[in-house]
Amino acid sequence: MVEYHSRKTDVPPSSAGWKPKYVVVEGIVSKPHVIDMYYNKKDYDKAVAETLAKKRKVSVKVKSWSLIGARLVTSKLNFVHYGEEKQPWYYFVLVTNKGRSIKIAHPIVDGIEPVFEGVKRALENANIGSFVGES
Repeated sequence: MVEYHSRKTDVPPSSAGWKPKYVVVEGIVSKPHVIDMYYNKKDYDKAVAETLAKKRKVSVKVKSWSLIGARLVTSKLNFVHYGEEKQPWYYFVLVTNKGRSIKIAHPIVDGIEPVFEGVKRALENANIGSFVGES
């Protein structure tokens, strides 16, 4: 689940404020230091197949943001409780070099940890980002 329409780093006030997306960090389809968002895994798989088939442009819609100059606002996974949900949602917040706030969440910690670790690794390996911790 993602939210990227606001420059604010606060999470949406309800689970309805999140959009379902399939998030990939530095995937086979993207350039280095880029985070991509697809409607679902099927769209990502199609983009990969088209890329491997050397198509000029993938036919699925992709939202992409550069991680160059980006920073993590949350140095660790945080969680939020929504009244309509049984379990807390785990999330982290990333701010791009253009000030775009990207919030990524998942209702299961195992579902978000690989994305969070991928973002941290992309920022650390290239020395392009910084961590501004928030508890």
